[in-house]
Amino acid sequence: MAEIWKQYEEARELELKLREKLFKIKREVVNFLRKELATIDKDFLELEVSHFSERGICIVVRCSRQHHEEIKKRLIELNTEITGTWSTGIGIVVPWETVEMITVLY
Repeated sequence: MAEIWKQYEEARELELKLREKLFKIKREVVNFLRKELATIDKDFLELEVSHFSERGICIVVRCSRQHHEEIKKRLIELNTEITGTWSTGIGIVVPWETVEMITVLY
C-alpha cells in the first residue's frame, strides 16, 4: 500500500508542475494576443482559453461588432486558425508552432 501511495504523490507532483507550465503558456499567449488586438479594439476585447487540443490552444475572442472583421484579419496574420465566427466573437486555434514562437518571443 505504501508503494501505491508514493506513486500517487509522485504523479500528483508531476500533475501540479504540468498545470503550472500550461498556465504560464496560456498566460503568455493570451497576453500576446491581447497586446496585438488591443490596438484595434480598445473598448471591448475579451480572450478566454477554451481548452488545449492536439492542434493547439483553443481561444474565444470576444470583440465589438464594429471591429470584428479587422480583428479576424489580424488573427489570420498572426497565424491562428479561425474555427468559427459570430456577431461578437471569433473562435480560434493557436497552433502549437505559433505558441512556441510566442513563448520564445515573450
